[in-house]
Amino acid sequence: MRLAQFTEFAAEFPVFTVDEAATELELDPRRVREQLSRWRARGYVHRIGPGLWILDPLSGGERLDAPMLAHILDPDSAISTESALAYHGMIPRLPWELTCVTHGRPRRVQTPYGPIRFRRMAPHLWFDYEPFEYEPTCFASMATPNKALLDIFHYVPSDDLDRFIWELELGNWAPVEPWELMETARAHYSRQVVRTAQWVCAKRRGQTGEPDTLPTAQIRRTLEIRRLRDAWDEARRAASKDDEEDEDRAVTDDDDEDDEAVEDARYGHPNAYV
Repeated sequence: MRLAQFTEFAAEFPVFTVDEAATELELDPRRVREQLSRWRARGYVHRIGPGLWILDPLSGGERLDAPMLAHILDPDSAISTESALAYHGMIPRLPWELTCVTHGRPRRVQTPYGPIRFRRMAPHLWFDYEPFEYEPTCFASMATPNKALLDIFHYVPSDDLDRFIWELELGNWAPVEPWELMETARAHYSRQVVRTAQWVCAKRRGQTGEPDTLPTAQIRRTLEIRRLRDAWDEARRAASKDDEEDEDRAVTDDDDEDDEAVEDARYGHPNAYV
């Protein structure tokens, strides 16, 4: 089996199995498997999954992309976390690996187009993954901006979350819907995720200049406590200022009385001898 002959087959079957190659080329499956192993050592072909092979683009294979391969490897998966944020324009550059969530086992697959990471998502958190078209006839699932953020908060430990967000360079918060983000976080996620979602909503409102419209009891309570504390501090400052003015006024009155007594004594006022 020559590589040129195999290239013609790979043009029709970008992702193939050993049995498909043996059937189309009319060869023994054992011979095909041995030849693929030799070509794999030379970098001509790549094994991307159990029984799944692709021809390297430099060897004449069709140029695919990571989302298409992820959909082929796991049709029920969905693109999420930082990969979805890049698609929605919330971070300035593409991540070095494509991250997908799945019902199956977590794994990482090395491909010529970059690594693909599959992370397991709990069934009760499987929502807000919408279909999107990346080819005229190819569809996959993509997390909404809110769901991509919540998935990041769910996977990344709280101690590393600040550093992780800083490294992502999250700058465009406009696609985030604060109301839906907070409602979803409270309904399905932990308290840590809810607190982080509140911080995100504050960042989003600060960038867009929108007023605080979130029905958050904790935020309202915090603002009320802050208002009462400021009013109490203002009252204490006013009372302290009044006390200082009273003391100054008392000192001034005593000085005036002493001056009058000295003048009476000097000019012979009757009160001076009383």
